[in-house]
Amino acid sequence: MGEHAYRAFEIGEDGHVAGRIDLRYCPNDEAAKRWAKRLVDGKTIEVWDGFRRIARFEPKKLSHSGSVTASLRIR
Repeated sequence: MGEHAYRAFEIGEDGHVAGRIDLRYCPNDEAAKRWAKRLVDGKTIEVWDGFRRIARFEPKKLSHSGSVTASLRIR
């Protein structure tokens, strides 16, 4: 099995990449998605393994408790 190159990209409101974090210690797709979900905090985050997009997390509107939650969309 090949080595993974997981990265989490923050997507700005204009749809362009606004930042990147290398997820170096994630052994598989599920671990990379768990780490990336922690980064949402009001931002859109996409998870990639090289040229393969694994997931996209988008912030939701405020919940009843006033906290921001994330939704997962996989393509």
